[in-house]
Amino acid sequence: ASAWAQTVNGVRLPAQGAKAAVVEIVEVSDFECPYCSKVQSTLEELKAAYPDTLRFVFLHQPLPFHDRALPTALTSVVAQKQGKFWGFKDAIFASQRTLSAESTRRIAVGMGLDAATLAMEVKKPDAVAFVEANRRVANAVGARGTPAFFINGTAVMGAWPAAAFKKIIDIEVALAGDV
Repeated sequence: ASAWAQTVNGVRLPAQGAKAAVVEIVEVSDFECPYCSKVQSTLEELKAAYPDTLRFVFLHQPLPFHDRALPTALTSVVAQKQGKFWGFKDAIFASQRTLSAESTRRIAVGMGLDAATLAMEVKKPDAVAFVEANRRVANAVGARGTPAFFINGTAVMGAWPAAAFKKIIDIEVALAGDV
């Protein structure tokens, strides 16, 4: 697994999957990007196909022309602090077509986040700094658009079908000796 994607600004990035994964997929994403939403089914297919092989890491890249991307990313940081990032991410992408401040708040509160705490936490400088640091890392590795993926460091730009990801994953597994 690649070590570059474990923390940003001293905060651990959201990660899920096998702890001793042979392959790490870093998803660079924007909650308002329709292609990011579209590729979620591909990621679910990969999780099912490689349950003990993959580790997924999420890196924020809220694009400036998506007005709900940054506020939603900030809400996801609060969800992450409470161990609810992945459920929040899935719910946001599932309801992306109706993304609004109210729908984002409703999803977060529905997951058990306190509305008053949420309103304060999303404005904290550390949440903003974390998302901005994610953005700088994404730009530094060439992921200026979304979605972008790094499969053990190999860049895959765009929302490709699972077969495109599987080719790279299978090569990485073979290189690791887990054939």
